[in-house]
Amino acid sequence: MQVQALANFLLAKYYDTIKNNKLASVLMVDAVACFKVWGATDLAATISSQFNHLFSLNTSKPNQSVSSIAPYETVGKNLDLETILKSAEIISGQIKLQDLLGNLIKIIVENAGAQRIVLLLKYEKGLSVQGEYDTTSDVSNILSAIPLVDYSSISKPLVNYVSNSLEPVILDDASNSEAYKNDSYFIANGVHSVLCLPLISQRKLIGVIYLENNLANNVFTFDRINLIMLLSGQIAISLENALLYESLEEKVKERTHELQLEKDKSDKLLLNILPPETAEELKATGTTKAKNFEVVTILFTDFVNFTEQS
Repeated sequence: MQVQALANFLLAKYYDTIKNNKLASVLMVDAVACFKVWGATDLAATISSQFNHLFSLNTSKPNQSVSSIAPYETVGKNLDLETILKSAEIISGQIKLQDLLGNLIKIIVENAGAQRIVLLLKYEKGLSVQGEYDTTSDVSNILSAIPLVDYSSISKPLVNYVSNSLEPVILDDASNSEAYKNDSYFIANGVHSVLCLPLISQRKLIGVIYLENNLANNVFTFDRINLIMLLSGQIAISLENALLYESLEEKVKERTHELQLEKDKSDKLLLNILPPETAEELKATGTTKAKNFEVVTILFTDFVNFTEQS
């Protein structure tokens, strides 16, 4: 709640500075609502007074949240703010990589107008294809990190350029574009519209989103591109967190396995030198009680050069 309040407040101030009062008003109303829920009522009152001109644009009361604000047609150039907020909320709410990838593919395809999507993640050995979806077959595949060099259903030169330059590329007619007119994948599949953009977190490449539509040229409009660009930051952060979580889970499994092996070795050693009942007692309590035997036989042995041999 604190992060949402601060983020909306700062973003509202930015849009107010560039005179985008409509978007600034929506964000500021939500910021004040969040501050009140948080308990920062004095701060909420100060903001309401300082930015009164923004609240006068909105017919909603300052204590309402975005979800209860009266419907608005568009934000900026036809960007639906509610769609952005809902999508970002869904993306940020996932921590397991498999679940996150499934939701990402669905959200991007729905909002980008893509016929096909390929999602790649950056690992130590390079980019790997992690998921793909094709609307024509309605088949979504979450893959187990196929290296880019082994994946044929994509333009490798384009993906490599985007991953190295960290800049998005839009091709309105990929098969006839000057830079990629000789690309074997584009030629073989008659690709029309392509959007390929990097996912960056703290200036570090996390992955690449590849979108294509073979039905028409110029499919990826300014609005759709802006929407994906706005979400790309949250996508990158969520993917980074999910990859870290998966790495930690894997390390925990490995360590648990190592500990079990050590335990098995310890148990075997105890059974080699002690009677089973004594070994179990020692493992259970850490000590053993002395036992009385009326008659015993003791064998002493010596091995010549035992220390040297062992």
